[in-house]
Amino acid sequence: CICGDKNGDYVIADTATNRIRRIIKSSGLINTIIGGGEEQLVFGENKSLKSISLQSPTSLLVDKLNNLYIVEPNRILVAKD
Repeated sequence: CICGDKNGDYVIADTATNRIRRIIKSSGLINTIIGGGEEQLVFGENKSLKSISLQSPTSLLVDKLNNLYIVEPNRILVAKD
């Protein structure tokens, strides 16, 4: 799944590697912004976004405030900008 943010960058749900990546429009660089870690999230916790473990992210949405909503088979996560 791919969507755009308010900066014109692209956000990608990489289901194969359980990561969320951002393509910076101005440079073409691809950065991992969420996932790749081993930590599990419990409702209401705040953790480093790169340290958490994602579980097959399937859908994304970026709202007008640039908050990122990630949908997985068993949960929905919100990453605040």
